[in-house]
Amino acid sequence: MSIDMYRRQVIQLRTNIAKLTEQKAREVQKAADAGMKSIAAAAAASKTSSTSTAQSKLREASRYADDQAKHEREIAKLERKIADEQKRFGIVQGRLDSEEAKALKKRNDEQKRQQETHTRRFRAMEASLTHHGSLHRETIARVDR
Repeated sequence: MSIDMYRRQVIQLRTNIAKLTEQKAREVQKAADAGMKSIAAAAAASKTSSTSTAQSKLREASRYADDQAKHEREIAKLERKIADEQKRFGIVQGRLDSEEAKALKKRNDEQKRQQETHTRRFRAMEASLTHHGSLHRETIARVDR
C-alpha cells in the first residue's frame, strides 16, 4: 500500500479512538450518576418509616443499580473496541514507518546515484579539457617552430 493510504488509516484510527474514548467518558458519567442515585434511593429507603415508601425506594435503588450495571457493561465493550483500534493503530503506524523508511532510502539511493553520475561526468569533462589543453600546447609548440 502507499504511504498516503497508511497516513489516511492512521488519521482515521486516531479519530475512531478519540470518539470511542469520548463515548466511554459519557458512559462512565452515566454509570456514576446511576450509582449515586442508587445509593441515595437506598438511603432514603432506610430513613423512611412507611413500608410501602421503603419498598418503592428499594425498587428505585435496584433500577438505578441495574442502570449502573448496564453502563458498566457498555464501558467494557467500549474499552475492548478502544483496545482493538489501538492495536490496529500500532500495526498501521508500524507499516507507515516502514514505508516511509523505504521511501527515504530510495530517495537517498537515487540522490547518491545522481551524485555519482555527476561526478563521473565532471571527471570525464575534466579529462577531456586536460587532453584538449595538452593538444593546444602541442599545437602552439608546433606553430612556434
